[in-house]
Amino acid sequence: MKKSLFGLGAKVAMAVLAVCSFALTSCYEKSTPVVDQEPIYYVVGTVYDAATSQALAANVTVNSNSVTVTNGSFITKVSAAGAVTVAAEAEGYYPVSRTVQVAPAGKNQISVSNADIAMVQVPETEPDPEP
Repeated sequence: MKKSLFGLGAKVAMAVLAVCSFALTSCYEKSTPVVDQEPIYYVVGTVYDAATSQALAANVTVNSNSVTVTNGSFITKVSAAGAVTVAAEAEGYYPVSRTVQVAPAGKNQISVSNADIAMVQVPETEPDPEP
């Protein structure tokens, strides 16, 4: 009886493959699991003159909390999704207030909502002449 050389070679190849795969996977280090984090919510925006589109140095509040304005832009973190009130005041301009909806986000996500504010200048009035 003649032995099948191909059949024996396939068995040896499978054995070598099994030994190599065991050796390679036994050295593999498992990475640390990903920890679910709560979503993060931001409100960002720019305060500008409605007529000239120039950035303004204004006093901005988000939900009654003062926000730092740099070159007319602001960014602040809010605690949760939902309606947020953004207000701006600047000397020589009408005060502005608006409500922005912060979109809900899932675990490990960030939600950024835009709250650009255009401010209108108060017209200068000439004093009434005295009679």
